[in-house]
Amino acid sequence: MQKRFLTLVTSGVILCSTLLSACSGPASPTKQPAPQEPAATVVEIPATEVPAVPTAASPTDETSSPVTITDSAGNVLEFSAIPQRVVVAGKATPFTLSTTYLFAEASDRVVAQELRGLTTPEFLSLIDPKYDEKIKLETESGAEAIAPTKPDIVITKNYVVKSLKEPLSKIDIPVVGLNLENPDVFYKDIEMLGQLFGNEARATEINDYFKQKVEIVTSAMEGLTDEEKPTVLVIQYSEKDGEVAFKVPPSSYIQTKMIIDGGGIPVWADGNGEETDWIVVNLEQIAVWNPDIVLVIDYNGNPIETSIKLMESETWKELNAAKNKKVFGFGKDYQSWDLPDPRWILGYTWVATKIQPERMSIVTMNDMIKDFYKVMYRLTDEQIETVIMPNVLAP
Repeated sequence: MQKRFLTLVTSGVILCSTLLSACSGPASPTKQPAPQEPAATVVEIPATEVPAVPTAASPTDETSSPVTITDSAGNVLEFSAIPQRVVVAGKATPFTLSTTYLFAEASDRVVAQELRGLTTPEFLSLIDPKYDEKIKLETESGAEAIAPTKPDIVITKNYVVKSLKEPLSKIDIPVVGLNLENPDVFYKDIEMLGQLFGNEARATEINDYFKQKVEIVTSAMEGLTDEEKPTVLVIQYSEKDGEVAFKVPPSSYIQTKMIIDGGGIPVWADGNGEETDWIVVNLEQIAVWNPDIVLVIDYNGNPIETSIKLMESETWKELNAAKNKKVFGFGKDYQSWDLPDPRWILGYTWVATKIQPERMSIVTMNDMIKDFYKVMYRLTDEQIETVIMPNVLAP
């Protein structure tokens, strides 16, 4: 580890000298909608702005054994010991941080994090008692900002790996990506984090928890006929400068799986299997679909209020969903429950309760939410009641 550290410092000095003599390139939004693959970005930072680096904890006997990490894409990284200094950076850090902190070890080993999202600091300060000690990286931090934090490994979203790996590999800092986009790769991501933190038992516990919750839904839908399945539309609502826009997810996104597994028919999914980004739709198309149920995602506002506004509007009043008062705001707390984030299991279950309420009568969402935050993030009953539950928006 010492040899690798000396190599890192020496290479880091060379890189910084090179970067300071060159001009920096501009940076570029997070996936939801999914972004184009960005080019590597280097933003020059004066030396006085480089944050102080906490002293690394000495590895114990349990963490000093060689470890091999394999991510969901099959990339393999080998370490002489379990990484003790972890940096979480790049786009979509609200999702990668929420996933990383499923492991209690993250509180000690995450030394720096790039913050994105208005509610991310509030949530992280709740689940990490050492949050204030972390180095806070600026948005779009590049290699020259990450290197001084002396990481053993950098965790990022899978589509950011290339832009960070290229410059960081030159100074012997490995980068690993979390996919998180569907249950199967989520389970693999959790297995990889278990390897990284030296706690594969916790990884098994997490995956078992999620798989048990999935089994509740799939078991409840056994024997369901097509005639019993309502048509369902998931739309993303946004408003800017008075202009309202609607988008639907590609059929490959997890929102589609939520509808299918939850006992519904996703009306938008036919014919868009090749799409990789949210698809803009207009009112005329929504009227043609005329779904039985509409689930409204509002990433920037209150989805309950938005769904009521739409349901009561003149342009929506003739839709079957509006007539039957089945326009619902998609469940949300610090993050919307349809995103590639551990809360997807809350969305997966909540969707089923809205589509097939009789079959899902065995589930009480408030109880599940409380259990989720207790088991996944080790929060107390008081923290959940006083902090988490007031942020829950799930009709």
